[in-house]
Amino acid sequence: MEANEIQAPAGRDQFLKGMSVLKGVGQSKDEGMAAASFLDSSDLNYPDGVFASSLIYFCGVGVSRNVQTAAEFAHQYLNNHGDQKHSKNCREIISESMGTQNALKILHGLDKGEANLTGKSKALSSFDSAPIPQITAASGNKKMLLIFVGVGIGVLGLSFLFLMPKAGGELLLPTPKEPSALFTPEEIQEARRKSLERAGVVRTEARTESMNESNKGK
Repeated sequence: MEANEIQAPAGRDQFLKGMSVLKGVGQSKDEGMAAASFLDSSDLNYPDGVFASSLIYFCGVGVSRNVQTAAEFAHQYLNNHGDQKHSKNCREIISESMGTQNALKILHGLDKGEANLTGKSKALSSFDSAPIPQITAASGNKKMLLIFVGVGIGVLGLSFLFLMPKAGGELLLPTPKEPSALFTPEEIQEARRKSLERAGVVRTEARTESMNESNKGK
C-alpha cells in the first residue's frame, strides 16, 4: 500500500474501536488495546488514526512515551493529510510546544462529530441503558400486584372451604371429637381422679374458711 493510499472504511473502524476501548464504552477500558487499534488505523493511513497514534506516543497512553515517535506520526499526518484539521496540533507535537494535558484532552475528544463511536456498540449501549430502569420498575410493580392478588385469592379460598354452608343452612365448622377418640381410658380415668381431688381440696378450703368466719362473729 502506498503511503498516501487511504483505506477509509477499515481505518475508520479501527480508529472508532480504539476510541471505544480508550473510553470504556460498551466494554472495559484498556489503553493498550486502544493504542493497538490506533496504530492499526494508522497503518491504513486513516487521518484520525495517524493523529491519534501521534498523541498516544506524545502522552504515553498505552505505550511508552516517546516524543520522537510522536513526531514521526505527526510528520506522516502532515505529509499525507496536511490540509486537514489536525495540522496545527501536529506542528505543536513536533515542536513539543503542546502540553501533555492538552494533548490528552485532544485525544479523548477525537471522536466528536463521529456518528457512531464504537461501530454499533455505542448505539446498543445507549438503547439499552435508558429503558432498563423503567422496565425493571414496571416488572417489579407487576410482580407485587400478582403476589397481593394471589394472597387474597388464597384467603377467600380458605374461608369458603371452612365456612361453606350445608344444604340446610348450617355452617361446615370442624366437629369436636369425643375425649375417648383423643385419649386412652387410663388417661381419662387419671384426669377424672385429679379433677375430683382438686374439687375436694376446694370444698375443704371453702369449709375451713366458712368456719373461721363463723368463729370471728362469735
